[in-house]
Amino acid sequence: MVRKKSMDEVGMFDERYFFFFEETDWAYRMRLAGWGVYFVPAARIVHAQGQTVGSGVESRIMFYRSRYLFFRKWRPSSFPLFFAIISSRLLVNALVSLVGLMVTLGLENSIKRRFVIYIKLMGWHLRGCPEV
Repeated sequence: MVRKKSMDEVGMFDERYFFFFEETDWAYRMRLAGWGVYFVPAARIVHAQGQTVGSGVESRIMFYRSRYLFFRKWRPSSFPLFFAIISSRLLVNALVSLVGLMVTLGLENSIKRRFVIYIKLMGWHLRGCPEV
């Protein structure tokens, strides 16, 4: 729930975000403007993770693009370090998946799928995170 007065003061969602992080950016701007942002532990929401955008590489690219936009916007000086850590983590995940593929002789489809996604994400990063 959001007060109209806070929306009038802060504005609506930043349209540069396509699908992820738009609410995080909005809440952060509200907080910076002096509005309270609260967590209500008794509230319950059921979220069908991945049902809207799927679980393939395209949805992951949308997530990373929005994540990077948020950090470039609000933490530009620490963004290069953040980007390096995320890229390194992708490399480690790809290597672990490769080991899993070798141990299972490539027979485990879920490991194959993860490995392909990590390789495509790394390729996207190496190309400079272009628009899809």
